[in-house]
Amino acid sequence: MSTQKMGRFGWIGIALLVGACGTSTDPAVNPPPIDADGYCAQMRVSYEPAEDSVIADVAGIAQTLVLRRDDPPLTAYRPAGVAARSMVEATHPVLMPNDRFYTLHGGVRSADEVDVAYPPVFEHVWTAEPRLFLPEGQVFGNGSLYAASAYFFPGSSVDFSLVSLDMETGTRRWKVIPGQSGQTGAMLILRDPDAGENVVYAGGARAVFALSEAGEIRWCRNTGLAVDPDPFANEEIVHMFGVNYHARTDTVVAVFASGEVMAFDRRSGRIAATMRMPGAPAAPAGTVDVPRALYDGAERAFRARFVPSGYPLPEDYSFVGTLVNAILGGGIRISNYFATDPDSDLLWVASTMEDEADGAADGVAEYGALYGLRLHSAADPADGFTIHCRIPFDGGSASTPAVSPGGERIYTSDAFGKVLAFDRDCRQVWATDLGQQVVGSLALSSTDGEIYAATGQNVFRLEDRGDSGPIIWASKAEQAFVGGEQLLPLIVGLAQALESVGVPSPVSPRANNLNITGIGENGVMVQSGFGLQASADNSLAFLPVAMSMTLLDRQTGEVMGAAAAQEETVAVISTAQDGALYIGNSPIRRAFLRGLLEPGEGGIVPAPLDPLTSELVPGLIGGVSKYAPRRGYRYLARDASCFAQRRLEAWTRQEEHGASGFALSAERAAAFNLARQALANADLALAVGELSAVQRQTVAAALAAAGSHLGQDDPAAAAQAFGEARASTR
Repeated sequence: MSTQKMGRFGWIGIALLVGACGTSTDPAVNPPPIDADGYCAQMRVSYEPAEDSVIADVAGIAQTLVLRRDDPPLTAYRPAGVAARSMVEATHPVLMPNDRFYTLHGGVRSADEVDVAYPPVFEHVWTAEPRLFLPEGQVFGNGSLYAASAYFFPGSSVDFSLVSLDMETGTRRWKVIPGQSGQTGAMLILRDPDAGENVVYAGGARAVFALSEAGEIRWCRNTGLAVDPDPFANEEIVHMFGVNYHARTDTVVAVFASGEVMAFDRRSGRIAATMRMPGAPAAPAGTVDVPRALYDGAERAFRARFVPSGYPLPEDYSFVGTLVNAILGGGIRISNYFATDPDSDLLWVASTMEDEADGAADGVAEYGALYGLRLHSAADPADGFTIHCRIPFDGGSASTPAVSPGGERIYTSDAFGKVLAFDRDCRQVWATDLGQQVVGSLALSSTDGEIYAATGQNVFRLEDRGDSGPIIWASKAEQAFVGGEQLLPLIVGLAQALESVGVPSPVSPRANNLNITGIGENGVMVQSGFGLQASADNSLAFLPVAMSMTLLDRQTGEVMGAAAAQEETVAVISTAQDGALYIGNSPIRRAFLRGLLEPGEGGIVPAPLDPLTSELVPGLIGGVSKYAPRRGYRYLARDASCFAQRRLEAWTRQEEHGASGFALSAERAAAFNLARQALANADLALAVGELSAVQRQTVAAALAAAGSHLGQDDPAAAAQAFGEARASTR
């Protein structure tokens, strides 16, 4: 296992852009908002429409395997205690509300939790920008979402570093051109209280920039890192993993694969602090034994979708080869996103130990570490960061760190299947062995110490009990799939084709978890897959045929609902204010399976000769896919009302344990979000005939009463009103 196999699978995007990084240049004392040279001199915003149409349908016949539940029951899950609360998050004028993903893992603490309900009935609505490979998650402003492609091809129509889409329709609003090496890292949206609007922060290894949601450039700052503008001309991996917000210094902080950490003044973009992590580049760990025919097929499938026709790539360049190298994790220091603690000056970054820590001065590091960094204002940017503490890992960490509200606990996982909890001084509090490696970041609930860990097979719920973190349940991905007897012979045929090119037997059909977990009020959301297990010893050697967006019960781990997915993702599942789900399509595992069928020299099963098999494994699709209700609105109105009621009832039972008074509680904030959701979906339910006019009026009146009680800080009366709204959705 790699020393630096640390991301939430979104880190795989680093494989696609390569380069070498140097040290930062010293900033001017009061520089202008846009640098006059480098990438910033080239940057502009284009409002041209997208070249590709928005796709409405899910490709392939394997979608018929996915469970469809039209009458979902109400889950029995209810929070037992009062939510932990970050007082800075509750009151900060810059931080966005916790009703959406405003950065990669939801918010600055990287908890992957939102205070809204997921739709119990949902389906694929659209896929936009299908030529973009998107291994990182999307973020949301007011009516707009933002995404960044891992690839750009200079001089082509796919030459931009950020794109903004309409959340309802998927149509392109604007894009930032040109592309830049190291792009696709996590974006960040913050409120600007002075201007009364949101600001989007993004960039790459050449520059970091800020724009209004209308696409007006606020500032652009070159990083000063030694990066070739041609993404295919660099020799080492270069990537910006994203920007996050540091409240104490009012800066946005970016981390880079090279180990550079840079803080930029939120308002002006002035470089406020710089640091290079002390670790050495990570050593690769072993090799991946991929049959040549399968490898070549995956490369053809990748190029067919993501490379503009006729684009002159270097002769020896291989997307799949670069990708495999990134999976092995060699040559870089940082390979995930990071978390900040808004209640302190700490940042938590996974990186490497020094070269000598492994006992051999060979220029590479065998060990990774979790670092607690302090950031404070300093006259010299070189003095802004200091190391508070660090936690070495044999084999590295497998997660972006997640920070509890208030910053008392930091959670991550190692490369050997353990979930780990630390205090803010890097002391280990407990460890739980899952028996399977965590494949991405942990999802952290603010209620009842719930932690959700995703592996390549299952999702586990753990509970932090202070000095231990026992497993409460493990999910069963197979519950997301039904029927499929008519497709079984074709799937068996694919297994035989894999065996024919040298994939070791047995290649067996099975269901697995595909992605990390997002937490909503009424469930947890994952992506599941049904396909072929190509290695009994490696849960990641899984080739999905059918894919499902899957809603799990927080109490039991049982499947509550599912919808056929357009494509595999290695990014997070991003949640918007209305509970709609958006994923960045980033097929990696499926590329090897599609490679069996991709037309061209060396194809194993030529698609024109077997259209039925090709329909089973359609061509790869990139872009952003949206999943939301187009029916079953009354169930979302029901769940939103119900969980507002349950959250408020928990407060009334346990308010003495709250970190704040009710006015600043997470329960009150969540109840307002859920009331908005419930009313919007009651209106939609009326429009499609799921609720009568009388029912809708009763629901609206009850929600209005609940809002009034919330405004008067009366949680018991508000809970009763929400209960009346829920009852009226029947």
